[in-house]
Amino acid sequence: MIDALAVACGGTFSAEYGIGAAKLLEMARFKDPVELDLMRALRRVLDPDGLMNPGKLIPASASEQRSGASDITTIGRISAPVD
Repeated sequence: MIDALAVACGGTFSAEYGIGAAKLLEMARFKDPVELDLMRALRRVLDPDGLMNPGKLIPASASEQRSGASDITTIGRISAPVD
C-alpha cells in the first residue's frame, strides 16, 4: 500500500537499499515490462552463468514463471561450442 502511494505521488517503490528479494514482486508490479526485459537481457550478457547473486535482482518474466525458472539466469543462456 505504501509502495503504491509512493509511486502514485511520483516517487519510487525502492529506497537506498535497492531491490533485493523483498522487493522483487513490487519491481514486477511497478516497472515497465520493456525496462524489465532490457534488464534481463543485460543480465544474460553480463552474467551468462548466473553466478552473481541469482534471484535477488530481477524478477522472473511471465514465461520464466510458467516454466518454473526461479531467476533470469536459469534460462536463456548463450552457450558456445566446446572443442
